[in-house]
Amino acid sequence: MARQGSGWLRTYAWRWVALLAVLGLAAWAVLTVGRSLWDAIGERWASGAVAASGEVAASGEVAASGEVAASGTETMADVAPPTQGDVDNKGTTRVIADNSDKLRAYVSYPAFGQPNPDQAIAAWAQGLYESAAADMAALAAADPAAEGELNVGFDLSLVAGRYAGVLETVFLSTPALAHPEEYPVVFNVDKGAGLLLERDQIIDPARQGDVLGLIEAAVAEQFIEDAVGLGLPPEAVLDQAVLTEAGLEVVLAPGQYLASTLGTQSVVLPYETLGEALLLPGLGGAADGVGAVPGDGVGAGAAQGEGAGPGGEGDAAASATVAPQPATPTGQPAEIDPNRPLIALTFDDGPSANTQGLLDALSANGARATFFTVGNRLDYYPEAVRAIVAQGSELAEHSWDHRQLTDLTDAQVAAEFAQATAAAQAVAGVTPTLVRPPYGAVDDRIKSLAGAAGLALVNWNVDSEDWASKDTAAIRQAILDGAKPGAIVLCHDLYPETVAAVAQVIPELQAQGYQFVTVTELLTYAGTAPVAGGLYYSG
Repeated sequence: MARQGSGWLRTYAWRWVALLAVLGLAAWAVLTVGRSLWDAIGERWASGAVAASGEVAASGEVAASGEVAASGTETMADVAPPTQGDVDNKGTTRVIADNSDKLRAYVSYPAFGQPNPDQAIAAWAQGLYESAAADMAALAAADPAAEGELNVGFDLSLVAGRYAGVLETVFLSTPALAHPEEYPVVFNVDKGAGLLLERDQIIDPARQGDVLGLIEAAVAEQFIEDAVGLGLPPEAVLDQAVLTEAGLEVVLAPGQYLASTLGTQSVVLPYETLGEALLLPGLGGAADGVGAVPGDGVGAGAAQGEGAGPGGEGDAAASATVAPQPATPTGQPAEIDPNRPLIALTFDDGPSANTQGLLDALSANGARATFFTVGNRLDYYPEAVRAIVAQGSELAEHSWDHRQLTDLTDAQVAAEFAQATAAAQAVAGVTPTLVRPPYGAVDDRIKSLAGAAGLALVNWNVDSEDWASKDTAAIRQAILDGAKPGAIVLCHDLYPETVAAVAQVIPELQAQGYQFVTVTELLTYAGTAPVAGGLYYSG
């Protein structure tokens, strides 16, 4: 019996050992898989792919705000800007464009890749546009001939390696206004912290009266005759103080503190003069004793460049010393088969974050195009501008700040052309010979002024209407439907959907025998080489 019991024990002991071994293997497998899953989740969280509401993912997408869709397209214009903390980057330019007959709108503003300032600035721009569009719709209902223009451009300064000052200049003209409105809107951003700064975070509330006194003294010195008896400026001017490389620039709207006949003006308060009233560190105030660090040279100030509107002086591009070169070859274009039809794609309103995508689509198919760029944006995308020329495409003008030229004085129109040309010379070393008037608005006076500037005017006879649809399939079909020999096709350098449509349509039309060339090539080959002051719709 003892032997039988001992054998029984040995038999069941082995079974227990086997069972424990199986359980141990199972536990090891569960722990291994669980750890892998946990590591994967941790990596996904660390990469930003799992983001909290409103946080920016590593890809640059805004997870919950709706600013950038998950597909990589967005509601306004460009692809995602740099990520938070990239304090030396000027971000991307976004544009709300409306080329309709009623309200002609071009609203540009920056995005830094930081939810707090980006959403506030975008909401302001969208709200401004929607309000103007609603007002124009009501006016047009009463008067079908009513038209209006909304133009918003910005200057941006990077300061002390941490801050960004944004000066938006709003121009609005509608039949409901006795005179067009022009006024500044200011945004100040702490890029190091990713925050939009309020007035009380920049200037000590207890010392704002002292700052108003500094403004009064600066105005009295700068505008001696016009400043007599003005007294302290209204407190509201402190909301129009923008951070610049030179100091805190206070922008005065027409009729605000100074006579409206003087237009928009500004005074600069050097940071060191603000003393303890200045709350921001690193700007040379008494609190830290550090001098202001120069930015990247982007112009700021309502009296300079874009902030002054057409005719402004002192834009950074105009001071460059790069020797101008011809923008396009002279004589008959090379590599063109005379027995096959020609077509010219044109892209307005750039440069932008989408420019390189368009160039890639052109290069992949051995095609060229013409880019009608807005002069005051060239300094924000210099590499893209130079890439246009290097790719063999044509760099042309779309005015300095996209104002409707027919509403401007002769001097203002001349300045629009001169500043845009100077910007192209400074950034790319080329002198454009073509200009597309914003909204296609042109008359005999504009022709004469363009001729004096050495520019030929180019409109179009095929409209992709990409600004209206923002739909790849619709843009592609509009180009295919309108394609004909000698056509000049209007597209915009603002939308990812246009990039996708162009990548599809070029090989499709090439299969039909079309050759994609620049506008100058198209016109020259057709025997109507562009002449300064001439107006062209097709080749």
